[in-house]
Amino acid sequence: MEWSERDMSHLVKRWEEGATSREIGHELGRSRNSILGAANRIGLSKHVLVSRKALRETPRKPFRPPSPPRVIMPRSKTPKPPRDVEQITYTSSGIPFLEVTNSQCRAVMGRDSDGFKLVRFCGAPVKTDGASYCDHHHTQFYYPPRSR
Repeated sequence: MEWSERDMSHLVKRWEEGATSREIGHELGRSRNSILGAANRIGLSKHVLVSRKALRETPRKPFRPPSPPRVIMPRSKTPKPPRDVEQITYTSSGIPFLEVTNSQCRAVMGRDSDGFKLVRFCGAPVKTDGASYCDHHHTQFYYPPRSR
C-alpha cells in the first residue's frame, strides 16, 4: 500500500507531537510496523522511551545490607569398603554370539583367537527368564540403589 502525501504529513506531525506508533497506525488505518517502517525510511528520530519504573511514584525500599554468608560444612564421607566379588574359574572360553540363548549369561568374555572375528559370551545359566547375566556377572555389573 502506497503512502499518500496527506498520510506522510499526518505521520510526521503526530510523530513530532510524541504520539505512539500504535496511535498513529490506528488513526491512519495501518499497522504499527508499517508506521515504524515509514518513520525509519524518512529518517524521523526514534522516540525516547520512558520506563515504567521511572513513571512510578512509589518510594523505593530502604537499603538493607546483605546478610553474612552462610557457612556450609562439608559432609565427611567414609569410603565404602570394596565389594566382595567371588572369582569364577571358567572351564570354557565362552560361547559364540549366535549360540547364546535367553537362558544363558550374555556377559562378554572376549574374542576368538583371531582377535576380531567372533565375540564370546559367558553362557552360564541365568536364574530367571529375561535376566541378562548369571549370578556372578550380575554382582559385577549391578549395584544396589543408594539410600538417600
